[in-house]
Parts: sequence; C-alpha cells; structure tokens
Amino acid sequence: MFSSLFPLAHVTSDNQVTLIHPNGVDLRDYEKKLDRQLDVYWARLSQLAWSAIPENERPSLGGSKCDLEEPPPYRDHRKLLRGVLAQCGWPHPQEDFNLLENEITLGINFKKYLKAVKKEVERTSSRTRRDVQSSSLSDYQWSDEGRQGM
Repeated sequence: MFSSLFPLAHVTSDNQVTLIHPNGVDLRDYEKKLDRQLDVYWARLSQLAWSAIPENERPSLGGSKCDLEEPPPYRDHRKLLRGVLAQCGWPHPQEDFNLLENEITLGINFKKYLKAVKKEVERTSSRTRRDVQSSSLSDYQWSDEGRQGM
C-alpha cells in the first residue's frame, strides 16, 4: 500500500528502501499522506476489534460497568483488546489483525526513514545554499562594458 504513496523510491524484497531522488519528492505531502493512511489503519483496527467483541464483553472494556458508545482506540488499548479477543476465541481471524499491525509497523518505519531523509535533504540543501551564497553575484566584478548593456 505505501508504495503508491511514495513512487520515487525502490523497495527491495527485504523492505530496504532506496530513495531515487529526494529533491524530487514533496516530503511534506508524503508525510501527510502517510499519517492519513496510518490513521485509517488504526481506525480500521479499532472498528474490527469492536465488531468482533461480543456485546456482553464490551462493558468490561470501559473500566466500569457502563456501556461504551464507540470502540476504544486500538492504538491505546492493544493489549486489552487482543486479550478480550483471545478469550472470545478470535471471533474475527487473528491474521487480519496481524496484517493490519504489520502494515502499521511498516508505515511507522517509513516515517522514521522519512525523518532521516528530511534531515539529510536539509543538511545537503543548507550546504548547497552556503556554497551558492559564497559565490553570489554581488561578489562578481562587473566591468564598465558589462554594465552598459544593462
């Protein structure tokens, strides 16, 4: 899924990412898309867990005996939700949860990689700006003949 968000990179079979041209990628836009996709996966996990937990087990998730109106965030209650699902015999296949968690882990790793790429691009571009500034046109010695044409 994430390869469609970041088309200027090559991902090997062992999930090594090689950025082809970092300046050719809108890193802010990619980060926003990545965050949105991670939010979708987290929400899907929450909804999947909620729909799989029998209604008679739901009140115990709130910490009190009150009925919960909406699913607790899977991100914050992973251990609790997986425990209840295991006690219920995994009403929805455990493999579905594992696959979504693996995609989230991959997305989180891409975010870490993105952070490193942004840092490197910033470092490289600031070095390039310094090089350009040190050889700016203001340092150029114009001849009188060259100025007459301006």
